[in-house]
Amino acid sequence: MSSKNEPQAVTEADIPHWPRIMLIRPRTVLIAVAVLLVLSWALFLVIDIFKWIELGTDIPAWGFLFNVGPVEWSQWYMQTFAIVLCCFNYVFLIRANRRMAARFFLIFGAGLCFMLIEDTGDIRHVLSATFRDQFGDEVFGLHYRFVADFPYFALLASLPAYAFLFYARHVWLSFRSRLHIFAGVSLYALAAISSALRHFRDFYTRLGEWIDANILGFRFPIPDGLGQEWGYFYLVDGPLEETIEVLALTLIITAILAFTANFRAGRLPASGEETAN
Repeated sequence: MSSKNEPQAVTEADIPHWPRIMLIRPRTVLIAVAVLLVLSWALFLVIDIFKWIELGTDIPAWGFLFNVGPVEWSQWYMQTFAIVLCCFNYVFLIRANRRMAARFFLIFGAGLCFMLIEDTGDIRHVLSATFRDQFGDEVFGLHYRFVADFPYFALLASLPAYAFLFYARHVWLSFRSRLHIFAGVSLYALAAISSALRHFRDFYTRLGEWIDANILGFRFPIPDGLGQEWGYFYLVDGPLEETIEVLALTLIITAILAFTANFRAGRLPASGEETAN
């Protein structure tokens, strides 16, 4: 006979009306994002690099495909989607007395909320501008944006990192989620660290210049008035970074959906700590 505090599976019988958003298959998300990215990169290559299609505008295709375009917009919707999934999982896990796994989704979802606010509002630009007004263009020989951005991005990453380090093992019990969540968090960490270092020794500019020279054959179009250095910067900040972030979010969402599927089916074993509690 099970004790009162023993974790229980939440099944279809327990919750007659599961939200439809939790019934989406991970494969559906993967296919949708793959179509978006393949189409975006195909248009970027065809229009901007190979110039097989002329748009008749001074703005290159990458300017409205990645930054403030479909790829970045999709990231905002996906972050919102992931936050909603985290909220539902938290509630249902609490109902099932799976408090350790529930805490992961609570903290991780809160971290995603702050990331969504940053991505949609670009708060870092306000902070770095304020920092420049107070301390000038350089601080200890470093670009003011790097000095302002690095601790800011570290703070943004603190909640997801805390959730992953201290509570992910309770979600790790869902075997189908393991690879996706590990790869997704790793890619997100890569994007966050890169963003924090973007102005360190002109990291993004140098990387963009290398990509244009060695991969794109000096064919990356830079709008008039932007300048070559900023053009190389946006090559990394736009097509490359936005793609990595979307891929990271996709893997995180598919991990959450896979976890949810196992949870609904009662295939999620309780961790030792949850059983003890």
